Amino acid sequence: HLNYLPLVKVDGDEIVPISERDPRILFDQVVAYFIRNHRDVPMSSRDFQLGLQEKFVEREGMFFTQEQVATFDKKRALSSKVKQLTVF
Repeated sequence: HLNYLPLVKVDGDEIVPISERDPRILFDQVVAYFIRNHRDVPMSSRDFQLGLQEKFVEREGMFFTQEQVATFDKKRALSSKVKQLTVF
């Protein structure tokens, strides 16, 4: 799933967080997949997040594959900061 998500969003010189790479949103996608396929969800949110931390790379609260993180790191080095998302 991570391979299909955008790597970096930029607004001016700020990196915009990609909410779809947030561990909570990723878990929601896993739950939705299992529900759509009439299956039990095989893990808790905590177990899922621990698995993410073991298998993928976290930057700025977002998860990337090993191949993707280099691209993000390059863009991050060129930006002034990571933009804060607003709830409202």
